[in-house]
Amino acid sequence: MIYDLFTRSMALPEGDRADFLQAQCADENIIERVMALINADVDGFTLSGNVKNDVEQFHQHSPKIGDVVSVFRLTNCLGNGGMGTVFQAQRIDGSFDQTVAIKIISPHLYHFFDAQHLNTEANFMAKLSHNNICSVFDAGITDEGTHFIVMEYIEGQSVDHFFDHGGNSITDKLNKFIDLCEAVNFAHQKHVVHGDLKPANILLKNNGQIKVLDFGISHLINEQNALVTNQERIPFHAMTTQYASPELTNGDKPTVYSDVYALGKILAALIAHSPNRRFQYLSELEAIVLRATAHSVTNRYASVSEMRSDIQLYLRGYVADAYRANHLYRLRKFALKRYPIAVTSGVVFMVVCSLLIINLFNQHNDLQHEKYQTDVMLEKFSLVLDLDYNAKSDVEMSLANNYESRDKNAKAEVLFRKIITRFDLLADKDVAFDAGSKLIKLLIKTQRFSLIEATLRPLKDRLQFNANSLLPLTASQAMFYHFFINSTYHRSKNNNQAVFEFHSQLLQEIKESYWQALTNKQRVELVFSMKYNHAGQAVSDSSAYYPAFEPSTSSADVGQVDKLKQSIKQYLSREDKKTNTAPIKLPDAQRIIKFLEYSGLYWSSTHQEHMDYEHNNYAAFAGGVIKSQGHAGLYQVDGNTLTMDFGEGAEGDSILYVDEKTLGLSVPTVDGDLTIMAHKNFLNGDNNENWREAELVNSTWYHIFDNSHRPNHTVQPAMVRIDFTQSVADLTNAGNQLKTRWHIKAEQLTLDFSTPKSSLTLIKTAHNDDLIIVKNNEANVPSIFVKDEHLANFIFNAWRDINSKI
Repeated sequence: MIYDLFTRSMALPEGDRADFLQAQCADENIIERVMALINADVDGFTLSGNVKNDVEQFHQHSPKIGDVVSVFRLTNCLGNGGMGTVFQAQRIDGSFDQTVAIKIISPHLYHFFDAQHLNTEANFMAKLSHNNICSVFDAGITDEGTHFIVMEYIEGQSVDHFFDHGGNSITDKLNKFIDLCEAVNFAHQKHVVHGDLKPANILLKNNGQIKVLDFGISHLINEQNALVTNQERIPFHAMTTQYASPELTNGDKPTVYSDVYALGKILAALIAHSPNRRFQYLSELEAIVLRATAHSVTNRYASVSEMRSDIQLYLRGYVADAYRANHLYRLRKFALKRYPIAVTSGVVFMVVCSLLIINLFNQHNDLQHEKYQTDVMLEKFSLVLDLDYNAKSDVEMSLANNYESRDKNAKAEVLFRKIITRFDLLADKDVAFDAGSKLIKLLIKTQRFSLIEATLRPLKDRLQFNANSLLPLTASQAMFYHFFINSTYHRSKNNNQAVFEFHSQLLQEIKESYWQALTNKQRVELVFSMKYNHAGQAVSDSSAYYPAFEPSTSSADVGQVDKLKQSIKQYLSREDKKTNTAPIKLPDAQRIIKFLEYSGLYWSSTHQEHMDYEHNNYAAFAGGVIKSQGHAGLYQVDGNTLTMDFGEGAEGDSILYVDEKTLGLSVPTVDGDLTIMAHKNFLNGDNNENWREAELVNSTWYHIFDNSHRPNHTVQPAMVRIDFTQSVADLTNAGNQLKTRWHIKAEQLTLDFSTPKSSLTLIKTAHNDDLIIVKNNEANVPSIFVKDEHLANFIFNAWRDINSKI
């Protein structure tokens, strides 16, 4: 507020400034501080010189259309603001064609930063790379002393025009607002707050993409202002009154909470600008605005991501956390918003059902037992709707699916079991088999594999088959039969080739006979199972990365599959004799689950193509459910294979190494890339580790990395042996040798190559007793250093073998 009043006052004649301030602000303390700033400016006193002289010089040499700034010619004035003037400009040095926007900073702000600080902060802003944040390319000071920043040129309009347009639905507007939240949240994760969010700083490109301007500029001003002494500090921030939080208007520094407040004000403008404000569930959006713009920071959203999540809940038909909804409201939104139905029974029927639902929810607070509560609800529905057992089961199935979608697995399991026990009373037996399939998947999701056989065997015995065929009568029965065999066979220690062949044949016949009767989700599950069966049996004698299977307990039980297992075990033993060390085994399921569920997990690809997506590299694993930023799905661990399904088809990772609490390595069987997993954000974090000379000198390390130099190249596993002496490193790869000098400085290890003359700098980001994680200082791509030769060969050969099969 102080900065806004100051800049607006300075534009007026000196005699009109006091009256203007009295009309704009009722707080005498703020008026006094603004007048002190004006008087200091009039007297010619600033922190870094005479502002009046700066202003006069600026007007004498103010850039105008046709002038050259750096290597750009100004071609058009795009607008003026409190922080300066923005020009469109064209590159003229002949390097390449480029159109940019150049902000000529107002001389009122010069005393807040010097040239070095401007360049340092602009360099930081240039690294703030996000699709919805305006890019910064350069900054500097002209020979005439004009401060400028070179930014991305955006063809579009201010976002408030989009909000005003009557043809844009509230859903379209909220989706754009979510993109805005994504950009601001990304900056907050990089420890940058905006401080002056407003519609004027948010553009909508012609292709519909949101772009946020001036990120870091208010940060630049306010941070430098904080460095001066208390006697010199000028108490204002770069901000706009309408969108400034209470703490900003009191002179405090911008924080995450002040950006949340500004986003709340922008959301309020979005609602107010909508041509028809009487859309459904407006009260929820107003509740989100109220929480975001709460006077006390403790009552606001703790982060922009929380605010974004509430809006996403609203758009998906759920109730926002900020809104205190009663039971009737939640039920109405569940029925009409998330699952709209055609009302065909007439107004009288709707009134009766509404009264019944209200009555049921009033009774909810008095019901202490969940089973009794469900029975009473369904019984009352039956009295009104005359439900038979199949209809009751359909209602229970819908209710169970809803419970499972909200991770209320115990409630869902009770209903699935109830439907199955009603088998003899059902006219349509497929309802029970559908419930059986759901129950199997729920038991897998909750990692209770041992219950599947005992719980579902009676239902399996009730299957009916086509004459002279092993295929059940209906698609529902066939899918249940598949799930039952799949869950018991793959988790049995005594699985055999005959069962595998039968299951594979069953899958093929289901696809041939019932494909049209299956849902899209069932088709995905069927195809995945067919591929999984094929991959699980395609084991060759040379595949050392598969687990060392235990030998059969009885020679009479040794069949074709057991012989194959024995051959793999013999292969691993042969490798053991060569190295005189214990054979390395892949981690088992229990160890992998312990690693996954120990804490939130970050991961990073060693292939350059995937680096653009690594800002969303976080996930949490718990009880068969995986949650990442904006996504949720299911996972299961079978042996050393981690299977994840986000609803678009399941994918598997082969886990090569975990140490339970720190680091892990896996290879996705989709692209064959080596993935590094850790319980800290070593890729995007700032807490890098220092190299120690003692860990390198007179020792041998094995550097394992992806040798593909361009993003569109396929994965190329590579390993180089590095023997370190006091100042020289011997590099060996496939018989080729190279000597190079090396040195370390804090977190950086630099290898200086003489032919060709170049260097490689590796930053140490994380480690455990076996591995060191490094990243290339230029490309930011991670790779690993391994001390133990046997472990290094095991990881490299496993990665290379998996990659060769994709």
